Amino acid sequence: MNLNELIMKASDYTPAKKYLQDRRIPDEFIDDLYANPDCTVLWGEDNIEGSASEGVWIKAGVESAHGRRIPLGNEPRVVFPYYALGSAGNPSDLVGFTTRMLTPADDDGMRYQGRRTVTDAKLVFNGHKIDPSKTIFITEGEICSSHLPNACSTENYENLPVEWKPMAILVYDNDGKTHRGRNDREDAIAAGWTVVDWGTSVGHPYHKDINAMIMANMDTPQIVELIRSHI
Repeated sequence: MNLNELIMKASDYTPAKKYLQDRRIPDEFIDDLYANPDCTVLWGEDNIEGSASEGVWIKAGVESAHGRRIPLGNEPRVVFPYYALGSAGNPSDLVGFTTRMLTPADDDGMRYQGRRTVTDAKLVFNGHKIDPSKTIFITEGEICSSHLPNACSTENYENLPVEWKPMAILVYDNDGKTHRGRNDREDAIAAGWTVVDWGTSVGHPYHKDINAMIMANMDTPQIVELIRSHI
């Protein structure tokens, strides 16, 4: 799959560019993303079923996170490409993608939808850009990773190369939620990873994630200091 041949770059699709800029996402980060008024083309005819009148569905097991038949999100979305770890990030290196709605999620909660384009691929957003000789910040969400140096994101720490463990800091969201069935902080700690524990420390500003901190006018050095003080 070549995203360049199927959909637009996020910087060329005004609604997506505005959405990302409104969340204070750096332009150089936006330049690596994609977007489209309708991302149905990314799924392929073999992976969807139904009709416009009855509703279009993604076949069970195709969508990377949910593992069941779900409504296809065909509204305007931004697309986060995943490339093979250790690759150059060329179109041929694509192993999957995640799409995100530009508007608030509806009752189906399908804010995010994505899939692997390579079987059993490890889905680590921007993992191909990581310098393992430096501190690696690993967030839950793609957008949060845009605000940190040498950062990537993944839903499951088991996607990460074990060689990163000495330099990695896992920065989970600070929303108090169970992590939707995926491995959580305790599992990561037990496996030897360094994990942020936001806790309830005096003076700790409550924000649900890194992007929320940026929106609250914190800057990257402040956030990095806060992260380091809570590992």
